[in-house]
Amino acid sequence: MSIASINSYLRRLRVIFNFGVTSGTLSSNPAKSISFKRSDKGDPKPYLTKEEIDRIILTGIFNSRFEGTEDIGPSYYDEDGFPSIIMPLKPDIYWVFMLGIFAGLRLNEIVNARWEWINPPRSFESGGSITVQSGYQFRVKARQARTISLHTRLRHLLYFKEQFGPTGFIVKPHTIQWVSTSYRWDCRKQFETVLRRADLLTVNRHGKPQTVTPHILRHTFCSMLAQAGYNAYEIQKLAGHSDLKVSESYMHLAPHEKGLDW
Repeated sequence: MSIASINSYLRRLRVIFNFGVTSGTLSSNPAKSISFKRSDKGDPKPYLTKEEIDRIILTGIFNSRFEGTEDIGPSYYDEDGFPSIIMPLKPDIYWVFMLGIFAGLRLNEIVNARWEWINPPRSFESGGSITVQSGYQFRVKARQARTISLHTRLRHLLYFKEQFGPTGFIVKPHTIQWVSTSYRWDCRKQFETVLRRADLLTVNRHGKPQTVTPHILRHTFCSMLAQAGYNAYEIQKLAGHSDLKVSESYMHLAPHEKGLDW
């Protein structure tokens, strides 16, 4: 069994016991002291390049070539009446990729993210932030809230928040209960469909093929920070790493390396 599979089972076990503590059935979580199995923390992490990100969003999510409008959802217009932001018909999986890649949120943080976490940007080109925080039936890892400044691509999307004024969950807003032991929404099927459309089920990194998982979106965020010149302490703060060694594992990426553009 792979290390990732073992960690997945350990994580689910911990979540089940956490639910028991929350409901009052258990006084403490007996799995809290269990450590996840880890490979060398210094191992290079897989990530997506800028070109691969664009392929996922344009081909995988919008499913095209933009021929016709069958895959295009609501548009938001500027003051001159021209569309400035186009949303896909299925925005949930779109937000999974956008919040994972451009804000570094963990999958469980993405599916529990709320519009109330968003501090809207002051303008289309500046300001705004996301504050990841604990909420109903959800606890931030290590219970440490963190604030992330908005990436340009997120800022352009979230600038319109004040205009359409949503509240509640960003992803699957009408799904309140948890669908599985870990998440409100199990996105794996749609996630794989998007990658299959983009022909990116695997990527070749560090000399070997790597399966693209939701956590690689987070690796991509940290990799972009490293290549933009952020140091390990800054990456740790923005990504919410509990161990600085995890942040340091991205430091092998030279700033402004061709392929990733912050």
